[in-house]
Order: sequence, then C-alpha cells, then structure tokens
Amino acid sequence: MSSSPDIKTVTETAPPPPVQSDLFGQPTPPPQQGTPLPTPPQPGAPSPSLPPPTPWVFDAVIDGQTYHLPGLNEPPVEVLLLDGSVGVLHSNKVILRGQTLNIPAGLTSAQEISVGGQTITAQPGPSTNLDRGGNGGDNGGGGGGPLAGLFKGIGKAVGAAGKAVSSVADVGKSAVDFATGTGGAAAGTVANAMGTALGNVNDVVATLNGLRQVFPLDQLSFTALGTFTSAQNLGRGVSNWLTATSNALKGFDSLTPDMQKRVRDNINEFGKPGGEVERAGEAMRAFEEFPWDQEIRQTSAVSSGQPAATGTTGASSDRASPTQTTALTTENPQATTQTTSITSSSKPASSQRPEQTPTPHYIWTKVGTSMDTFEQFIQQLDGSKGDKSIFESFGNQVYLTDLTSEQAASLKDRHDFIMQVYEPSIGDLNDEGPPEEFLAIPTGSAMPPRHSTQSTFQQGEQAVQLTTSSSSRLDRRGMIPASPQTPYWKKMIAQAPGSSSNPSRPPLFIADESGGKGTTIYILDDGFDVDILELASQGRKVEHFVAPNKDTIPPRFLENHQRLFPNLRILPEDIRGVSGHGTKMASIAAGKTIGVAPNADLYLLKTKGAFNRGDAPDRPDTALGAQAVAMLGCLNRIQFHVENRLKVDKDAKSVVNMSFGFPASDGESQHMEAAFIEFFAWAERRRIPVVLAAGNDNSRPLHQGIPRKCGTPDNMIITVGGVQEDGSLYEQTAPDIPNEDGSMTVFAPAAAAITSGLVAYIYGCIGVCLIHDPSVPSPEEDIKKFLVAHAYPRVPLPAAPPEGWSSIPKLNVVYNLANGDTAHPESPCAIHFPKRQDQNVTACSAISTPISSTLSASQSMTSATILTTTTEAAPTSTQIPAATSIASSPPAASPPSDPPKTMCQISVREIDNADPSNHGEEAWKVGISRAGASAIDSEIPFCYRAETTDERAGIEVKCPHLGSSTISVR
Repeated sequence: MSSSPDIKTVTETAPPPPVQSDLFGQPTPPPQQGTPLPTPPQPGAPSPSLPPPTPWVFDAVIDGQTYHLPGLNEPPVEVLLLDGSVGVLHSNKVILRGQTLNIPAGLTSAQEISVGGQTITAQPGPSTNLDRGGNGGDNGGGGGGPLAGLFKGIGKAVGAAGKAVSSVADVGKSAVDFATGTGGAAAGTVANAMGTALGNVNDVVATLNGLRQVFPLDQLSFTALGTFTSAQNLGRGVSNWLTATSNALKGFDSLTPDMQKRVRDNINEFGKPGGEVERAGEAMRAFEEFPWDQEIRQTSAVSSGQPAATGTTGASSDRASPTQTTALTTENPQATTQTTSITSSSKPASSQRPEQTPTPHYIWTKVGTSMDTFEQFIQQLDGSKGDKSIFESFGNQVYLTDLTSEQAASLKDRHDFIMQVYEPSIGDLNDEGPPEEFLAIPTGSAMPPRHSTQSTFQQGEQAVQLTTSSSSRLDRRGMIPASPQTPYWKKMIAQAPGSSSNPSRPPLFIADESGGKGTTIYILDDGFDVDILELASQGRKVEHFVAPNKDTIPPRFLENHQRLFPNLRILPEDIRGVSGHGTKMASIAAGKTIGVAPNADLYLLKTKGAFNRGDAPDRPDTALGAQAVAMLGCLNRIQFHVENRLKVDKDAKSVVNMSFGFPASDGESQHMEAAFIEFFAWAERRRIPVVLAAGNDNSRPLHQGIPRKCGTPDNMIITVGGVQEDGSLYEQTAPDIPNEDGSMTVFAPAAAAITSGLVAYIYGCIGVCLIHDPSVPSPEEDIKKFLVAHAYPRVPLPAAPPEGWSSIPKLNVVYNLANGDTAHPESPCAIHFPKRQDQNVTACSAISTPISSTLSASQSMTSATILTTTTEAAPTSTQIPAATSIASSPPAASPPSDPPKTMCQISVREIDNADPSNHGEEAWKVGISRAGASAIDSEIPFCYRAETTDERAGIEVKCPHLGSSTISVR
C-alpha cells in the first residue's frame, strides 16, 4: 500500500473564519482534520507532460526498397542509396536527388509521387491488426475488456523484441567485422544475416504501430510510454539502415571502390559503440524487460479509480520537489492562526484525474515585479517552500512549485504580475537535437601553433586545429600579414567587390591588427573548452558563466529515467561542453589564430546541462535540450555584465552571439520566447547588436524559429544566413518569407559566429567611419546598417528562388573593408599607408596619433573655414556660427617637408530654420572636406555631423584622427 501524508490543523482562536478565496480563486472551506494531501503520480498513472505518439506513421518506397519515415516531431533521417546519393526522409516529405516529394496529409493507401524525374511510393506504415478485446471482464489482465487486447498486443511485441535484440546484436558485430576486415565474413553472408534481423525488427515495429493505433497509450506512465516510443522510433531507424545496407551488400562486388568505402564507413558509424544499432538493441531490450503486466494493471487501477495493488518508488530527483500544502487565504489573515503539520499515513492513496495531480510548475513574474510582491505571493502560495530564482537585471523572478493544471490555469488570470505559468518538460534522454550551425569550419589551422599541445575538433569531413599555448607579443599596429593557409571563410570576408572572378579562390586574407580590441563578445552555447589556445586570454579578458544544474536539468529528470537506466547521472556544473559546438563558434568569432576578432574580450555562457546514461563504460556524455529558465538566467547575466561595464566606460562596446535556434511550436521554446523578447528590448535601448543564426533547416522558415522570428529590418537583431565556399546559398539555410516574422540581414560563410567577430572587429577599427558617404551611419551609430551597406554577393544570384524561398535571396555576404571600399565613391579621407606593407588601404587602417587643424588667415566666409593640416596636436573643434573661435591647443609642431600640407575647409549650414533672428536650439550641418582640388572634393566631407544645438553655446565636432607624419592626406 502506498503512503500519503495527512495534514492536521489546529485552530487556536474560537471564532470560525468566513468563507474565503485562495490564490486560485476557489472558495476555501473551514479546514477539517485529516484532509489528505494530493498524492504524487502512482506507477501506471498517465503523464500529462509527455504527449502520446501520433497514431499514424508512413513509409516510402525508394528505388524498390521500403523505408520508414520519422514521426512528426522526430528529426529527418538520411539513407545511403546505391547510386551514392543520400535520401533525406522527413515525416511529410522525401528529398531525393535534389527534388522534394511531398506526402499528402491523411494518406490511407499507397500513392505514387513524382517530381522532377524522381518517383517514390508513399504508403501507410505496416501495422499488426490487434483486437481491442471484448466488452466484458474486469479490465484486468485476463478475460475480456480492452486491457485484454492490450495484454495480448504487448505480449506479441515483447516476443518480437526478444528475437530482434539477439539478431540485431549479432548482425551489428558481423557487419563491423566485415567493414573493418577483421572477421572474414563475405558481403553476401552479412546481407543474409541483415535480412533476418530486418524481419525481426519489422515485426516489432509493425506490432508497436498496431498498438498505438488501437489503444489509449496516453494512459501509460511516463516511463512506460518512453520505453514504448524509444523502441518504436529506434526500431524504425535501424530498420532503415538494415534495408539500405543489406541491399548494398547484396551487390557489393559490383559497386565502385568509392561506393564500397562509403558503405564500409556507414557500417562503422552505425555499428560503433553507442551507435544507432546498439541504441536500437538497447531500446528493444528495455521494452522486452519492462514489467508490462504490472504497468497495465496499475494503469487499469488508476483509470478506474481503484487503488493500485502494489507501489513502486522512483529514484529521488536531483532537485527536491516543493512541498504541497493546503490552500492559503488571501483575506482577513488575522481571523485565525493555524498550525499545519504533515504526518505519514498508511491509507491507500485516493485516485485523481490527471489534471488534479500536482506536478512541478514554473511561475514567471513580469519584468518590474517588486520583491515584496513576489515574497508575499510565494508565502501565501505554499509557505515559500519551493525553489526561487531572482533575476535582478531583468527585474523579475521565477518560482518552481507543485501545482495541479487547474491551479496553474487560474494563477495567471488572478494575478496581473504573473507572466506565465507552465509545466516543464520531463527531458528526453535523446533531447539534444542537431545544433543550428553551418558547415563553415576551415580545413586547417589558420596560423602555425607556437609551443602548443594540439587538439582537433571535427565537423563532417572538415577539421580545424585548436591549440593550447602561451601568448605572443603583437608588434606596432598594422595589417595582419596575408597567409595562404588562412581558411577560405576569412578570405571571403576580406574580398573587395570586383577583386576576383572566382569566389572560391579569393585574394589572401588581410585585416587590421586591432582585431576587435575593446569589444566584448558574449556567446551563448552548450559549453566551451577554455584550455585551447584559441580561447586563451593573452592580453584580453576571457570570462565565463555556467547556468546551474537546478535550471538546466528538468525537475524529476532522474526520477523519471533511472528506472530504465539506474546508473544515469547528472554531470557536475562545468564550462566544458559535450558537443564542441560552443568551442567552434567562439573560436571562429574570436579565436587567437583563426578568429575574426582575436583581440576581443570573450564572455562565454553555457546554457545547457548534461548527463550520462551510465549503461556502458564508454557511454558518451549527452547535453540536454535548452531549458527556458536556464536561458533566462544567461540572458540576465549578460545584461548584468554589460551594465557594470558601462558604469566604468560609457562607450564600452558589446555584441551578443546566438548560434542556435528552436522550433517556435515547441513548448519549451514558447516559454523561452518571453525571455528573448525582454532581452531584445533591453539590447535595443542600449543599441547592442545581437547576432542570430538563421538556422540550418530549410523546412522551417525564419518565422517558425525562436529567437530568429524576433528580427526586423530596423531593430538591433542581425540574422545571418549561410553561404557555401563558392559564395552560393547554403541550401539548408532557413528561408525568409515576406510578410512573416523574422528578417534576414546578411549572409556569411560561418553565419552568426563570423559576423559577431566582424562586428567586434569593425568596432575596434578607429578610422572605419571615414570611408563611407554621409548617408551611411557610422558603426557607433548603427552597426547593423553599416554591415548591410557594405555587404555584397560573391556570386551571381540564382535564376529562380531556392527550395523553400518565395523570392531570390540577395546573398549579400559581409565584408571587413580591409581591401578598400570599392563599391562606394572614394571619400577624400582615403588614407594610404605606403610604409606599411606598401599597400593602399582605405578602410580599417587608421592610426591613433591625433592631428589638429588651424585656421588660415585668409578666411573670407563664416560658413566655410580654410584649414591646414599639421601633426601631433589636438583634434579639430568648431564653434557655431563664428568660425574664428576655432583654435589649436597645444601649439602645433613644425610640419615636415614631406608629406606636404593639405588645405581643408569647414562648412557650417543651418538646415531647419533660416530666420536670422532665431538664436535658440537649431539643427546644423557641419562638414570638413578637402579644399580646392575639385568641386566633388569640396562637397564630400571626410567628417560629417548633423547636430542640434544653441548657436550661442557652440558645438564640438569630434572627427576621427587622420594620421601622423608617416602619412599624407590625398
């Protein structure tokens, strides 16, 4: 018998309290002694947090072979075909040899589908016909009733799973032996063994398909439903692999050597420890060994309102569940004083509907909610026994406590300071989806390592060497030497318009050595290897923040999964990740040798927790999917850090990188959206750019993803699409659909990470604002518009919209301006550096030595002042309207004989009100340009400002420094 706690209430005052309402708006009757608390879910009770699988699944016949399509919420599956091409299977379509074949919704029979010369047959998946059972009986395990049919169906599936487990294990070993050449087995022998295993696996899949079509699986417990779903999904996956591989092995000798190698590599990948074959075998073994008889009887007892015959206790959670208490009153708290105690009882637990079962819920307050309001609320709610998180920078709070679904629904309606109330997901053991990154990792190290120990991270067939080492000293600021070993994506962003007819072989990479110094790049990701050279400090700050496990691990995660995996454990909080994705992104943005901004400061934020199933000695660690509360904490941390930096330096520059995304339809993503919206509003106020990856799933446009749907053409969100090495569109880039949420800003070969680094790089280049015409704002004014103004396509645009796009994307790839701004008319500010690599550089290569300008005695107008350029003095300043107020201080040094002085002029024009009697605040246009050479030189200023000021007070115009005695102004 299960135990449930009782609450005993002692009333210390005589007058009975009036009928009151609790925090949920329900009448609160006078308490009665012995009222039991709601009991936790019993084994066999349904789990409201895990939706049942969809009843129908589909197959596709491709080149005569039948493949199972993934479920609605499952990732796409790739299958290797005999011609060497790869078919991509989605729940509702098949991508085959460049053509997309959509499968009609509600398909009930086989249907041939042809597009662009490619043909498949779509059909309902195989399912064993199972009888639901008669109407008689007692809903137990024998006799009639629906549960009798469920018993028979489960028994049939268990028997099939037993056969499949042994055959899959055998075929996995023999296949790997064949692929590695260690076993001596012939291809035909392995193919025959695969055929036997395929039949056993398909028996399991067909039986499970039949069960999910006939029986209400949503009544199963979470653990049971997870066991069922894992066996079905992984069974379908390994069935596809067995189908494709056995087909290839039957004609293995006739395959080309390249195709034979691909087949062997594919076998090694699927058959390796922890691979798909092993995981499928484990899932079917877990299904076979699961105590289904007990599960079904308990399900029957809970659904019929009867007490369960036996009880089981799950493993304790890593987070203590908040204590459930009686409802607390909100009126007349002085009427009575009550003392509540909890005692254990051996009474059978009363049955409850799923919506009456208290489960963990998060309560988010709105931004601006005071601590007094929050503390009073949680004290009244449950005596403040739950878990609370305070986010001071956001000005809100999050509280975790147990609520029923009815209570959760009523809270938000009754309290206007509550933003959202939701039940967190349980957390799938395979919850980590593919990170939204692009295939842009270089093929080799950008620079040779120095005194280092190397480690390599991989992405597909590409690799980049990352090293651990000490720093090297930088010489006087100049241009980073060009190197043929520089990765292609760095060369691409340094390529000036019209400089190369072959985008895949761009000129050598050059860049200003300032390297983003003075800007902090904030990177949110799944973890970072901070010991490699790329992420070393070496003259800059590298800081990090790790979201705590209490926020990254869902409540009761261990409790729900340790029955299947008793050795499952949560990894300690640590900045290191398990996938390497965060390390790659940080290295691309600001790596010491391969990064775009190697001198930028880094603030690395780990957003995810990780676990290990513990079922094998070599089981790799796995990251859990991102949790909304953890993301909120990381965003709050960025805001806190930035605000503290701005207190010290009001001009401190920042950029935030988010190389990830989530489906907007996902529950956790929807809860996360509220945090992103608040963060983006703050970034907008602070004019801080936030760089987002557009996404690498072309079936999900921008408006279907979080956070990318929040971007607009005018806000500070920079959404970056991906391009290939030749500058063409990366085909999996999420499309931008007109009149929908989301806005594509620019493109880049490494998408968000390279663009975040470029933002920091541009911020660090002192003279970059001199190169453009006045219609383009400077980086300090609007970095997003500055990037867009200088981005351009590297290849001719396609003749038709790519798949998923409603229009042809512009493919404007970002540019670092180091090879000059050849796309715009050259400004008189074009500064040449003949003594630095003998290159003519007009972009990001100004130096910090100031100059001053002094008035000529020949001044003839108050609206135009003639200046001469000298060296080693103070910056230019002007006084409006009297140009004679301009003075140089300290006195200018004697100018050198070479280069010669250059005559410049200041123009001051009133642009809003020409009334000479108006001496109040007015708008003025102030420009400094080269004088005398030509009309266009005089009209195009190298320093331009539009200012609003009182003419009697004057104004100071701060222009970027133009150089020293080693240069001349043309």
